[in-house]
Amino acid sequence: MSLDSAAIERRQQVLPIALVVLAAVVGLAALVFVVRAVTGRPDNPVEAELIFEAARLARGWPLYVDPAIGASELGNPPSRFLVLYTPVWPFVVGHLGHLGQLGGASQQVLRLTGRTLATIGWLVVFVCPVLGAPARTRRATLVAALLGAGIYFLARNAPTVTPDTVATAMVCVAFVRIGKQQRVGALAAALLVIAPFFKPSCIGAGAGLAVALLWPVRGGSTSRLRPIVTAAITGALLVLFCHVMSDGQWLVHLSRSTKQPLDWERFSQEMGGRIVVLGLPQVIVAFVGLRRGASRFLTWSLLASCAWAAFAMAKHGSGSHYWLEPTALSVVLIAFMPPRVIGEETRLSTKNEVHLLRGVTLLAIILVGVTSLPGYGREMRNWANRAASFASLDAHCTRAPGEIVASPDVALEMVLDDRITVPDWQSSFLARRGVFPLEAWRSDLRDPHVRWIALPFDPDLPAPDTNDERIEVSAYRDVLRDVVRENYTRDASVGGFLVFRHNQL
Repeated sequence: MSLDSAAIERRQQVLPIALVVLAAVVGLAALVFVVRAVTGRPDNPVEAELIFEAARLARGWPLYVDPAIGASELGNPPSRFLVLYTPVWPFVVGHLGHLGQLGGASQQVLRLTGRTLATIGWLVVFVCPVLGAPARTRRATLVAALLGAGIYFLARNAPTVTPDTVATAMVCVAFVRIGKQQRVGALAAALLVIAPFFKPSCIGAGAGLAVALLWPVRGGSTSRLRPIVTAAITGALLVLFCHVMSDGQWLVHLSRSTKQPLDWERFSQEMGGRIVVLGLPQVIVAFVGLRRGASRFLTWSLLASCAWAAFAMAKHGSGSHYWLEPTALSVVLIAFMPPRVIGEETRLSTKNEVHLLRGVTLLAIILVGVTSLPGYGREMRNWANRAASFASLDAHCTRAPGEIVASPDVALEMVLDDRITVPDWQSSFLARRGVFPLEAWRSDLRDPHVRWIALPFDPDLPAPDTNDERIEVSAYRDVLRDVVRENYTRDASVGGFLVFRHNQL
């Protein structure tokens, strides 16, 4: 590198060390939270379902069963469930957790395995763009990565047994390669096809890239062929794997387990004030990239990812972690952001532009800090309360071998029963539509093996008047309510749950 070019690169590092340090404080807080959460947090409901699925594969049991028949390996009543997403993630977690453990992996091993993979994925998302960035943009990329990692709404779900971070890591690695090579290679194409088979919501970036790749341009037909063929072969192999693993049922399960309603009020609630860290910054980066003439492979993919994440916020069951992919792509685009160009000469940022960039960066640090730092402490207090609640219920709900506690909280069922009976949240929607075996579910609750029912609400009281409560109605509030009333007696209020005892015991 010549002295002149080295001087240019030094001058283009317009973000002072002080801003890097402030961003590092936010990012470090998130890192501490994530590491602590790997072993310290109770399961969330989605995590509990995925651990249950992985455990079935680790024990050598079939993953896909007909909910009308159920799975009875652990006793009666049988577990009636639909597999979330595809079989790829449970297969990975279940088989890795099973290694070296005869007879199958325990919940603890599967939980640690899945959370470790998820945490590695989260780190890759924010480290890979920094390592791949050219020297000219490395400091700006580092700040962007620290801020992205520090967003509470993204970090809170990073260390869970869910495939979001692993899928996003694949997307991120693919686009770093595209940014460095300025073309779509076979490996990048394969990764972008694999990612949604881990988490189907990771389709925005791939869809945007497909449009950019197929967009009519002069020449380039040969360079398009290889990634298209690679993507097609990769997709075909994964479809075959899913078909074999599920006896052809994976798309039915995927559709029914994730097909919840959309509404404008939920979109408004999910975006709301979060737009200052989830939405607005990512779109601004995309438009700056467009103005700078950045690769359409990066800019179009980022815009498509933002559009998909925003649309998904209207669906009941989606979450703020859907913004991890657009955030990762924003960091990648910053890494490969071209300088302003006039003719053949690079124009360095003016003093006003430098001051504006520094001011915007400081504002971003403040916004991320204010919206995120209090959340980490609040979340960890909730962990302690939830763990104490589960322990109190375990002590109160005495059970003989083969007896269980049923609950709409599947994480509680996994802790107390080592299995799930029926995932209430998505099954309630389906039961009302007639596509889930409601009568079998009602019959299961009459089974005396269900010694206790633990509800996080009183079914005889009206639900709170909120949008989520009006739409996400537990089956225990309506279609199962009479069965509970006829076969169970109110017993006690324990750990925030209303406990019912079976009348035959």
